[in-house]
Amino acid sequence: AGADAAGTATINLSPPSRTVTAGQTFTVTVGVTPSGGSVTTVKTKLTFSPAILQVTGFTFAANWLPLTQAGYDITDNAGGSLTKTAGFPGGVSTTKTFGTVTFRAKVAGTATVKVDATSMALDSVNNNIFAGPGGQTAVTVRAPAAASTPAAVVVGGSPTPSPAVSGVPAGTPGVSVTPSVSPEAQA
Repeated sequence: AGADAAGTATINLSPPSRTVTAGQTFTVTVGVTPSGGSVTTVKTKLTFSPAILQVTGFTFAANWLPLTQAGYDITDNAGGSLTKTAGFPGGVSTTKTFGTVTFRAKVAGTATVKVDATSMALDSVNNNIFAGPGGQTAVTVRAPAAASTPAAVVVGGSPTPSPAVSGVPAGTPGVSVTPSVSPEAQA
């Protein structure tokens, strides 16, 4: 109201596309770009395909102050949405990273991570200047390469059981084993 110039702001995602393997984690960066004004608070809601993707974490970029009360900080892996809200002291008037979301690709398929139209970018007098619908990242999830895991490894003519932890003996040429911790195990 008053003399404030009517600005707009977009909420974008990068990269625009990703190709990952089922079981792999990857990140998508959320950014805000004000145009003709300043943004002091951002409430971003991302939607995604919950059958294919799962949010495993979110990290705010430097200097954003998170709002963690009910309705402003929601991770809904069953419904396929993530809502994060934060303020920036003094506001931002140029493109600024808002945060980074980490996803885990659950199964092979294609999914889209989108900035939902209900997201908001508030100016200094709390006008929502978000010029939706917002950015998106197309995700292609490949099936993992078929690996033949031996039931036993022959050493000196007698079978020796493989380690149960990875299914592949340490030091097997051409095989890389990357340990992973499930989000459930971290809770």
